[in-house]
Amino acid sequence: MQTRTGELVVLAEADDSLRRGVVSLPHGYGQRYPDGEGRVVVGPRLNLITASEDCDPIAATPYHKNVAVRLAAADSASSAAAEATSARIRSIAASPPAVQGLPASSASGGLAGTHGEPRPAWALP
Repeated sequence: MQTRTGELVVLAEADDSLRRGVVSLPHGYGQRYPDGEGRVVVGPRLNLITASEDCDPIAATPYHKNVAVRLAAADSASSAAAEATSARIRSIAASPPAVQGLPASSASGGLAGTHGEPRPAWALP
């Protein structure tokens, strides 16, 4: 996905419930979390594709909901890097690292998320 400001590598799929020409990405992701190899980014970082001058004139909040984009196939190196990152994220979700100061049951991912799914150890209550 490309804009005049930057680009993101995302997995795209057609969705008949969206208007033709509309692309939808989740908000509030693009967070960096620790793993055994350093830090991993989970989700798209929308600030990389949003121009700072495209913002609300009063609050200066970026227009994350209305950004003109162009979809293009990722090159093989970018695609491989995105797949490797996805594998790291799935690994973290499957066996989250212990968190200092939490009981073992919490650190092992025993906390429930908002929809009943297991919450990673780093997603503190």
